[in-house]
Amino acid sequence: ANAATVLLRLGRPAAARSGAEHVLARQPGHPGALLCLAQLEAQAGNQARARDLFQRLLAGQPAPELALTAYLLLARSCQALNDDAAAADAYTAAQALAPRDAALHLARGAVLRRLQRWDAAQAALDQALALGAAPLVADACLELARLCRDRGDAAGAALLYRRAREQGAAPDAAFEAEVAKRNAAM
Repeated sequence: ANAATVLLRLGRPAAARSGAEHVLARQPGHPGALLCLAQLEAQAGNQARARDLFQRLLAGQPAPELALTAYLLLARSCQALNDDAAAADAYTAAQALAPRDAALHLARGAVLRRLQRWDAAQAALDQALALGAAPLVADACLELARLCRDRGDAAGAALLYRRAREQGAAPDAAFEAEVAKRNAAM
């Protein structure tokens, strides 16, 4: 399985797939081979298959480092499948393994915002701000601005958007147009 992972990192997906499948034929629950094959499926756009493989890997209770990677990739596959509830659950499980990971809090907060779990989203995004470095702070501010917008707080949204831009966030034309439209209506 280590060879398959190395082949995947070297950009040789066919050889990596062959290696992972060979290991899984002999050891169906091999964590490294499951992770490699799940990553290959995700890269190929087969998110449902990737999700199933990540879940199978996690059911075997892998080592914490491997579990963290699997939960993060599972969350991304769930998001690609438009299953934000499952993505939020995966991010929550990952957060238990890496409670000081600001990027993880940011990703979880964004998913929770889309699910309209406002208070949980606010808490996750505030934690991302507290833990984050400069580029992540900009993204967290932008996501908090979106949260304020979604909650109907145009003034808070504008303030946080301005802070996000000051921190280096890229312009969001749709967000700017919506704020301008709301300001014009006032």
